[in-house]
Amino acid sequence: MESILEGTEAMRIIKNLSLIKATDIYFRVMREEKAVQDEAVRLNTSQMKDDFMNSDGVLLSDIGGNYSPFTMSKGRKKSPSSVDLYDTGEFHESFRVQNVTSTGFDIVSNSVKSDGTDLKVEWGPEIEGLTEAHQVELAEFILDYFFGDIMKYLNAA
Repeated sequence: MESILEGTEAMRIIKNLSLIKATDIYFRVMREEKAVQDEAVRLNTSQMKDDFMNSDGVLLSDIGGNYSPFTMSKGRKKSPSSVDLYDTGEFHESFRVQNVTSTGFDIVSNSVKSDGTDLKVEWGPEIEGLTEAHQVELAEFILDYFFGDIMKYLNAA
């Protein structure tokens, strides 16, 4: 029995749909789209700078304590508990996406300060990575890239 769709545009689209692998699209988007990587880094550093928390959602002040009176005397911090690990900006600017696989990626940074202090040792490795809320936000951000790739598959000959 012959399909009524055989040889039609609808059948071509159906066949192309069967070629789509979400993991391949995810891998391509995370590896090749600088805007997506930049957004992942922005979300990571903003959760420290704006929300004062690590990727587990724990306040940084609950991990390493409040800012010292000396740090507060510099006048650049909102409150002693507004720990954001931002001093010169060098640490926040060092964040990048790497180790992209079909199921995930790592956010890494240069956490060793010029005085030898390793912020990951002092504040925990969870300073790198996204909170659950920021993971959802990044997933929503990359949807347009996913749809663009899906449309490429659908329009393929």
